[in-house]
Amino acid sequence: MKNAFCEYIQEEIEIWNTRKPPLSTPAWHLSENFVEGQKGKKLRNLLYKDEKLKRLYKTKERISKIISRAFNVYINVLSERKKEGYKQGLATKVFNDWIKEINSSRSSGVILTPVICLDIGRSIRFGEIELFPIAKSGKIIELEAQIYKLLEYPKKRKSVTFTAFSQSYFPFFMHASALRIRYVFNKPDTFFDYSSFPPPGHDKAKQKIDNFITLLRLFKRSDLRVENYFSSLSSLFVPSFVSYSGSLSQRAGKDCSLVDEREIRRLRAFFNKLIPALQKLSELPSSIQIGIEYFNSSFQKVYPHERFIDLIIALDALFGVKYETTYRVPLRVACFLEKDKAKRIDIRNGIEKILRLRGSLFHGDVHPERKRREIEKSRTYTEDIVRKAIIKLLTLYLKGELISNYKSSMEVNYIL
Repeated sequence: MKNAFCEYIQEEIEIWNTRKPPLSTPAWHLSENFVEGQKGKKLRNLLYKDEKLKRLYKTKERISKIISRAFNVYINVLSERKKEGYKQGLATKVFNDWIKEINSSRSSGVILTPVICLDIGRSIRFGEIELFPIAKSGKIIELEAQIYKLLEYPKKRKSVTFTAFSQSYFPFFMHASALRIRYVFNKPDTFFDYSSFPPPGHDKAKQKIDNFITLLRLFKRSDLRVENYFSSLSSLFVPSFVSYSGSLSQRAGKDCSLVDEREIRRLRAFFNKLIPALQKLSELPSSIQIGIEYFNSSFQKVYPHERFIDLIIALDALFGVKYETTYRVPLRVACFLEKDKAKRIDIRNGIEKILRLRGSLFHGDVHPERKRREIEKSRTYTEDIVRKAIIKLLTLYLKGELISNYKSSMEVNYIL
């Protein structure tokens, strides 16, 4: 098999060099259909006779793609080494990695997320989630080295040509700490297709990150913000896709500081208590799901009035009612969160005040800029109320004390 592979690489190099116009830039897409010569077809037929490979990749077309991926790697490494032509040693090295890769039914990936306004002093692990501090030396080359290490490029990718990680993404890490999760998956038969991303397990891993971010936001008041999710696959023979979303906001905010060891222990206890409920978020009443969604959404908005509006939607989802909203919602919130009569009255009055502000904004009675300070103060107050309510609702769910139509029972025997 090794000899047939090396003959294929040598043949493809000859085809590569004789193309008119020549293909001068190594790139993944250039060899999408690069099984053109007789040696390549011979190798494809040999592979297709292998029952294990046939079971893994199903068709000759898929087999052709795993062959072309080997040539991808060869020409990129050749270019990095500033070499040309066919090199027996390099072809053999690529073969050894390639034959092991294609015979494995499993692969793995990493998702790396910069979390703005998260301040940590050392690496911390919570279950599958790893948190890493980012050293702020001001030097791009040092920042790049940290990011590549977290994405495991030196260890698994072996060649930065394959990373497709633009320096335009680096600013996201300059004011953030990093959150990472690894995941393992069974390779689909389309694994070597460009259209196969995301692989199985990617979305579930990303959801675990989102759950942990929710947990951090519930743990303490801060302005945690997530703009992107960067994904790396461990396989050398598929592009290391980088998924990107959002844009870097100029808005600063309050850090979630996890430097103190006592605070970290508190978070660990909080994690162990509530993460089981967040992992079953889809089983919770839809009103709670919506409440958590808009609670999180408020952190992604830039302007205070936008954040305030999202939190009002969250509050209404958790406690809202169709009729007599300005009377019944404050009553529900107050009686649900507190037992003491004086505290209930304080909360009721506070909720009534923010609902009046909401009405002024929604009905266009006042411009947000004219009420900026009041809006920011109300935003903070509403965030604290929603945070406390979500924690209590999740706790009741874990105790088995939360009924699906919990809101309808909120006013029974509720008195101030």
